[in-house]
Amino acid sequence: MLAYILLALLALFDRTLAGPTTFRKYKAGCTALIEEQPWHITNLITFQTHAGVRNRSSYISFDFKDVNKGLELTTSCNRTLPVGSNATLSDARYHHCVNQSVNFVFENGVVSLERYFEDPCIGDYPYNSAIAYGHATPLFNSTKVSAGVFSTQIEMEVPVSSMS
Repeated sequence: MLAYILLALLALFDRTLAGPTTFRKYKAGCTALIEEQPWHITNLITFQTHAGVRNRSSYISFDFKDVNKGLELTTSCNRTLPVGSNATLSDARYHHCVNQSVNFVFENGVVSLERYFEDPCIGDYPYNSAIAYGHATPLFNSTKVSAGVFSTQIEMEVPVSSMS
């Protein structure tokens, strides 16, 4: 539904803007790729060390899957902090997944994702790409251990909330 609203807005902007910032309509005879199904995260694991622990690393790791027609993609995502850094996993910066068209942020317990893709039906280069965004809050199963907190979630959906 969101994708159809965005398409309608793009058509409206095409009529009202001028110059190089004009949004273009989709090419005739083309069916644009649409991020309408939620993304899937599986095997989400975090380990946050306690302050002062010098021989362990904090980390986050998960598998990402996009099931949308024509955009199918599976990749792994992870971030490991330096041993003994005492830094938190919560970070406002995006980090690349193995397939670098997917990036993630883990901040204040929320996983935010962005997915870059190219589609010739959107327009000619350099107007043939889009970035889809989504975020979700895991419901972790957490266990305290001597060096920190180990948290897991087997599976969760991440709705696509916007595109640019």
